[in-house]
Amino acid sequence: MRAVKPADVSAGSLDDERFRVGYILSSSYSGSTLLTLLLASHPGIATIGELKAQSLGDLDSYWCSCGELLRACRFWRRFREVCVRLGLPGDPGDFQTHFRVRSRPWLDRVMRARVRARSFELVRELILGFTPGAVSRIVEQNRRLIGAVLDLQRAMVFVDGSKDPVRLKYFARSGFFDLRVIHLIRDGRGVASSFAKHEGLTIDAAAREWHSTHAECLRALEYVPRTSAMTLHYESLCGDAEGTLDRVFAFLGLPPRERNGPNNVEHHILGNGMRLSFPGRVSLDEKWRSSLSQRDLATFDRVAGALNSRLGYR
Repeated sequence: MRAVKPADVSAGSLDDERFRVGYILSSSYSGSTLLTLLLASHPGIATIGELKAQSLGDLDSYWCSCGELLRACRFWRRFREVCVRLGLPGDPGDFQTHFRVRSRPWLDRVMRARVRARSFELVRELILGFTPGAVSRIVEQNRRLIGAVLDLQRAMVFVDGSKDPVRLKYFARSGFFDLRVIHLIRDGRGVASSFAKHEGLTIDAAAREWHSTHAECLRALEYVPRTSAMTLHYESLCGDAEGTLDRVFAFLGLPPRERNGPNNVEHHILGNGMRLSFPGRVSLDEKWRSSLSQRDLATFDRVAGALNSRLGYR
């Protein structure tokens, strides 16, 4: 495992290292922000939340999860200094780590398309093979930024909460990382309820979105060795946070987190508003049980009930 080093980042220190990355794979509204915040409490873990491109709005009024304005946060000031020295983009609003090629729309569509059947993926790889460096350049950008954050936070494992299945596939195929995938699953009825509430979807559309995304997650996992992936249920995390976290830490190659001492690990997470309001206590959110009508439940069951049952939900 990568040794903890002082926060002294140089271009040479990032050239050859194969960093250990814990990748959270899930659909939206499955608890990935909660899991990221809990994992960030371990001193051996570095994370900034989702490493892929962010839409942060006005950076002058954006708050880091440490409680400081982003522009005033010492970590992000140091991060920008390091990025300048390494020739990397230091703008938290655009790390240039998302798998996009905006200057070539047709290639962009191929690169960011959902993970599909093997036949499609073979065609995708063939097309991308005619544009050498398109994927590897972005993977390398991710790798160097991961190395910078690991050194700045003096940690051994980087956690990427991006969730995105196609991003996971590119990471896995690159061979650049010691990749450990945490497949986070939540009862699809709860996910669909949240989708409908926050995205303005009907239950039918929300159930189809969950089914489509989760099926894509399962296809992406085909590119990861079974020993490098673990399944984690949101409900288990909420029911036994400490025990579940110990299993995740062990999977990532870390010792259990110290429970009795003060929790003074500072984190600097971007994205979901929970980063600012998390009380430190974990509680199970099952509002869907009262918010979904019998008709809604019947609609979900028709669209996605079989897959939800396969995942252990009745």
